[in-house]
Amino acid sequence: LPIYGINQLENNNPNWSIREIEPKVFSIEGDGKIEQITVYTINGQIIVPKITNQRYIDLSALPQGVYILNVKGDNKIQSWRIVL
Repeated sequence: LPIYGINQLENNNPNWSIREIEPKVFSIEGDGKIEQITVYTINGQIIVPKITNQRYIDLSALPQGVYILNVKGDNKIQSWRIVL
């Protein structure tokens, strides 16, 4: 059974939250427009750059590991550490 985890790293906007809506698919919930979602490896390599107004991201193509999910919008940034 895979183990998933989400830890918030950076928060200058307490109005966003993230939840897993199905395995490796995450929904970003809260107020404000989302302009960009970026996923990094734990080493800082960008692997999923996505400019979007959508509120979800599908990480099912990624192998198991630790990733950083960064969300930008409305002059705000929020980041989470995700363990797939």
